[in-house]
Amino acid sequence: MLDVTCYCGRLRPQLDLSFSLSLAGKSISEYFRYGSMDQNGVPDINLQIDTTSRYNNSIIPDERPTTAFYLQNALMRLTQNPLNTNKVNNIGLILADRFESRPGVLGFMFDLGFNPSGIDSVNSIYTDVPREGCAIFLNAIRQIRPSDDAFSKETVFTAIHELGHVFNLWHLENPKTFMATSNNSTPYPETAYYFHKSHRDYLHQASVNSHVWPGGSHFDERTIADPSFNNPFTVKKIICSFRIRCAIVTSCHKGLWVLQMP
Repeated sequence: MLDVTCYCGRLRPQLDLSFSLSLAGKSISEYFRYGSMDQNGVPDINLQIDTTSRYNNSIIPDERPTTAFYLQNALMRLTQNPLNTNKVNNIGLILADRFESRPGVLGFMFDLGFNPSGIDSVNSIYTDVPREGCAIFLNAIRQIRPSDDAFSKETVFTAIHELGHVFNLWHLENPKTFMATSNNSTPYPETAYYFHKSHRDYLHQASVNSHVWPGGSHFDERTIADPSFNNPFTVKKIICSFRIRCAIVTSCHKGLWVLQMP
């Protein structure tokens, strides 16, 4: 079994949640435990969500913008992972306000890090470890989910979705599950609160497959031996880590996966 601790932190002091990170009475940890079970009910992921010990490590000065650079710096302080490793047991979940360059984005997963525009050489602390964590953007979520109930549901659903990407899960639009992109009008109902069998088969390899465990490979990098390789739901080169309401073009800039708004 793969033991992983997800350190939750806030980018700014005012970004406190008034609700627990749970959906329909189940915690994020439970969803990943159930999602990584084989047909005999044996799980392969023990994911613990830590919302206290490093919660304030990720705070940035108020005058600093919410850019990929500061998000990466916050992620580094949350995980405290060593460099030059391809398997990490610490990942990060950042509670942010709104991503400056993509204000409609609800969340994203960091793959290889961020290289500031115009700088040829970047410190390896920002690029060394792939799939090390994710961020969710509370102001963007609140804008499309103004009621408290809808906001809490969308926030936790987005967190589970982005953490799914940390384990290299791909988008799946039908049936609706945790790996579906956001619904335009309302949060998904409880019938969507699960991982598809193809995702469960993949998650169950977390302890032995470098393409599943965090830090083991680039996002969307898999081998023919993986359960998802010939899966009809897997769409190569179109998968990305952002969850937004609509998008038509994908690109990858310096390891940060981006969906372009139409």
